[in-house]
Amino acid sequence: MVVRGVVAIALGIGAPLFATLAANNRMSSASNDLVSSLLAARSEALKRQVTVTLCPTPAGAGNCVAGGSLGTGWTVFVDRNADGAISADDVVIQQPGALEADLRDGVTATPIPGRGSPQVA
Repeated sequence: MVVRGVVAIALGIGAPLFATLAANNRMSSASNDLVSSLLAARSEALKRQVTVTLCPTPAGAGNCVAGGSLGTGWTVFVDRNADGAISADDVVIQQPGALEADLRDGVTATPIPGRGSPQVA
């Protein structure tokens, strides 16, 4: 009976801690994905000596969404004409998909004044 009580207490304390640990790991992984994309954009901009843009795109595909959420996905691309939009002649570097639903809120891009999407030059 005492062993059952100790096991019940341990499970009662351990289960919420495990859920918190799992949530923290998912958040850390998502932020690492974004940092990786920013570093890739910077590296490509330096290597190619061109403008590289990171912009929100739904499900990590399609065109940039002005004021969109990075939680729905984003695209890193060489912006040859520096218009902040994905054109036919632009080179796509990365297109990560959407974040998990519970991580999406509050992940947004801040446009550079006069340029639209955040860019690395």
